Amino acid sequence: MRGKGNYKVAGRVVGDCEIDGALLLDERGSWLGKIVADVVVIAGRVEGSIVARQQLELQASAVVHGNLESPVIAIDKGAEHDGKLKMTSRGDRSEEHTSELQSH
Repeated sequence: MRGKGNYKVAGRVVGDCEIDGALLLDERGSWLGKIVADVVVIAGRVEGSIVARQQLELQASAVVHGNLESPVIAIDKGAEHDGKLKMTSRGDRSEEHTSELQSH
């Protein structure tokens, strides 16, 4: 799926996406595949990597199995993440952290 604008997903999606804009996956939503967008907010379940070009937020109800990459990553208390975190910067430098803990 490719698109421009802001999208809210409340159902089940299987496949990859690249969005010029924002993607919100609500608590009832699930995604199997790679997500690439400017801003990503996850409240549901994701099986796959997420790349947010500007900002990524995992809300308390989020469950993500996959790698996260963004210059700004916010993980609310209660969110679950199993995968690597890659904090990108405006330059070529990046820091990579492995997340093995789940927030409760």
